[in-house]
Amino acid sequence: MKNDIKIERVNIAAFGKLSEKDIELDPKINLITAPNEGGKTTLAAFIRFALYGFKGKSQSITENPKKMYMPWSGAAASGALTLQGDRRIRIERSVVGNKETALCTDASTGAPLYEGDFGDELFGVGLDIFEKTLFLSTAEPPKSKDTELADRLQNLVFSADEQISGEKAEKLLTKHKNALKGRTAGSGRICALETDSARLAEKLRTERTAATELTVLEADAAKTAEEIVRREEEELSAEAELKNYEKYEALLLLAEHRRLAEEAARTAKAAENGSVGLAEIERLQGLKSALDKAEDRRKDREEEYSELAAAKPVANTEPMLKAEAAKAKRSKLKTLCIILTVLTVLGLGATAACKLIGGAVPYFNYAAITTAAFAGATLAAFGARNAALSSAGFKNDDEIDTAIENGKKQAEVFKLHAARTADAADALEEAKKAEEAARKALKEGLSLYSAETEDGDTAISELLKQHIAAEALKAEAKSAATALEVFEGRHSTEALAAMAEGAVEPQKPKAQIEIEKKAATQRIAMYKDKLSQINQRIAAIKAMGYDPLSTAEELSYTQSELEKAKKHYEALNLALEELSAAGDEMKASISPRLASVAGGYFATLTEGAHVSLELDTKLSLNCDSAYGQKSGEHLSRGARDGVYICLRMALIDLLFEGRKVPFILDDAFAHIDPPRLKRMLKLLSESGHQLIISSCSGREEAALKELGLEYKSVTL
Repeated sequence: MKNDIKIERVNIAAFGKLSEKDIELDPKINLITAPNEGGKTTLAAFIRFALYGFKGKSQSITENPKKMYMPWSGAAASGALTLQGDRRIRIERSVVGNKETALCTDASTGAPLYEGDFGDELFGVGLDIFEKTLFLSTAEPPKSKDTELADRLQNLVFSADEQISGEKAEKLLTKHKNALKGRTAGSGRICALETDSARLAEKLRTERTAATELTVLEADAAKTAEEIVRREEEELSAEAELKNYEKYEALLLLAEHRRLAEEAARTAKAAENGSVGLAEIERLQGLKSALDKAEDRRKDREEEYSELAAAKPVANTEPMLKAEAAKAKRSKLKTLCIILTVLTVLGLGATAACKLIGGAVPYFNYAAITTAAFAGATLAAFGARNAALSSAGFKNDDEIDTAIENGKKQAEVFKLHAARTADAADALEEAKKAEEAARKALKEGLSLYSAETEDGDTAISELLKQHIAAEALKAEAKSAATALEVFEGRHSTEALAAMAEGAVEPQKPKAQIEIEKKAATQRIAMYKDKLSQINQRIAAIKAMGYDPLSTAEELSYTQSELEKAKKHYEALNLALEELSAAGDEMKASISPRLASVAGGYFATLTEGAHVSLELDTKLSLNCDSAYGQKSGEHLSRGARDGVYICLRMALIDLLFEGRKVPFILDDAFAHIDPPRLKRMLKLLSESGHQLIISSCSGREEAALKELGLEYKSVTL
């Protein structure tokens, strides 16, 4: 681009300590004022950043713009720059971390214009030349020796770099040449690289032998690692299945809990149904036993009665009756005999009495006859009494008495048997009544619990069965309740429910899964041991430096460096030759031109006190004055800074061939006295370049006002 360039606007979103700054610049003179650490240098650095981005990777903050100017807040370094050239141009740049975005567009249409370093496209120079010409920051304090200024001048002639002189360059080239190949045999970098190349070639041959083993080992290690992963997956799968077993066992325990609860509820409900108590059954059994006894007694009485009835004696009373009749008859006859005897005796007495009594013959006769009759009757009675024994078949009274006694005895036996039979009949009747009462009592007792009352044994047996069943149900209910209580004492149903969540029925026996897990664990240990041995061997190979790729790269790099060193050595020889020729030419042509232009500026600055500048063959500075020529070593600090600025202006004229460009001067006039400051500002304003001057004092503003120059003041 051959057009003049002016900066119209600076927009800083965040850069160093500055943020949210929008500064409009004048196309001629701009005075940026702020105290020390106020951001003046940061503003100048932002213009450089917008044009070229961050350059430099030094660890030193002062030599690394990125470290110096990344926003203190931690935000992205970003902003925009608007310039006027052959068109209005807008540059936007942002850096966050290691990511940088930059865009250069037509400010009117938004169309993209340039890529890369926009400053190079706009000014035609790279960052180094830009910093050594258009970007003038506060210089280091000058040395007191004349060689320091000569170094600056020589650099400005050759490379616009004030740090390197031509003479130093020649010494440096020679030094580099000797470093590549020394004057003594075997010394220098080239010999060292040749030795390293041979060593590395031998090392590569040695390592390639180990490379095959390493490849095989690494393949085996990868395969073993895959086996470990596979076995670990098997182990995890087995662990998952065992965990599922725990879940499933918890699920089974939950099912068991439900079964126990249902069983406890069922048996408790069943046990609630009433049953005949054991005491009542025993009472009923007592009634049945009483009935059985009553039946036995009735049967015994019936048997006894039957036996008595069957053993009833046959009553043969005829002998006894005959004896009794005979005895009765004899008794009557005896009584009659006694009466008759008495009567006879009485008759005899009466007869005797009558006889004694005289005159009572009739009575005597009556008495005698009666007595005779009584005596005859008595005799007849005694004869009849005796006849009664024989007629009854008895010989005497003893037989009659015996017959009567025997008859009585027989009657007594018969009577006793009859009494016994009657008693047996009564006892049988009582037994029947007792049996009926016992049967009734049992029937009434059974009727309370069973419809079957006839067969007491069956009913009582059924009641006993029901009682036993009920007691069994109670025992079962108690056992079920105890089992439920024991289960709930051992297990938390909530914990079991939580554990059982997601459980599925195992497909393999637990013992088989445990065997598979153990096998997987053993194989993992085996493969890990194998992998450890392989890795130890790999580590041993790598520890011995058996890395053929790295060695090959190192060998290739060494050989490349050797070739570069050889070419560099040849280039250094050529450069030394060319430097000598070029230095002479530049001293003869460019140096006078540069000195002439700079001398004109310096003469104006010093109002003719120094009419010209001259650079000798060693680029040492000499100044012509009214008092004659003197070395630049005699100049004051302010005068030397003035010379430096004049040389910068001359170099800008030569480099940019009359184009007007922004000239940034950051605290560049600190050592220049006020009169010369005014002349310097006037000289700069007449150059036509856009000036961006920063200052921490009011000297520059006072001088501009005294000169009557228009300027734009910007306070940060």
